[in-house]
Amino acid sequence: SVSGFLFQVYGNTVSWSSKKQTTVATSSSEAEYVALSAAASEAIWLSGLLGDLGEAITGPVTIFEDNHGCIGMAKNLESKRAKHIDIKHHFIRDHVADGKLNIQPIGTTNQLADIFTKALDPGRFGDLRGQLGLRD
Repeated sequence: SVSGFLFQVYGNTVSWSSKKQTTVATSSSEAEYVALSAAASEAIWLSGLLGDLGEAITGPVTIFEDNHGCIGMAKNLESKRAKHIDIKHHFIRDHVADGKLNIQPIGTTNQLADIFTKALDPGRFGDLRGQLGLRD
């Protein structure tokens, strides 16, 4: 599986990543959870950086996720599915419980990070590229 994420501040993309996962996921929800772990780590770091630059984050950082099973794992609603997942990924739950992260559902058609994770038809690729403000 491939993990991908991007972060936008005031509508501008400031951080992004696309990496092959080093662990083998047994389900799409698990693969998304591993990707969410990487995104959450980056979100916490970016939040601190923005604070250092005088742009303090007053509420939780919102991460949009298009996999409902993954959202359930992050909110500790689906513990049976997540028992075998490496403990290093479960820090997401602590940050959600502490109010530092807010995991929100988003429709797959609106998930900008898909441009980093899957093969897309030219129309969909162009759509996402345009939403990111990229041009030929």
